[in-house]
Amino acid sequence: MLFLQISKHAPESCPVNNEKSMKTWRALNAKWEQLIKKHGIKLIGAWHDAMHHRIVMVWDGTLEKMMEFCMEPEMLAFGAIHDNELIPVTTYEEAVKLFMK
Repeated sequence: MLFLQISKHAPESCPVNNEKSMKTWRALNAKWEQLIKKHGIKLIGAWHDAMHHRIVMVWDGTLEKMMEFCMEPEMLAFGAIHDNELIPVTTYEEAVKLFMK
């Protein structure tokens, strides 16, 4: 199952200008690959929109595994400085197949 994650932070909590946020980012980045592997999920792609203080990621995994991943202490700290949305999605091609039945 695919998930679209949209994470947005306020300019005042931007890691570039906020030391506490930068510590949170560094702690998450230090364990990023380990956490992904631990939960058996796959990061399909990630994009950073600096102008709007937003990160967009596409994940592949089960709802259960994604929820477990999001409950890791480093992810909870990340969530404390971001407004996060985790949206289950399908590809456009999969949606067309469903609608054309």
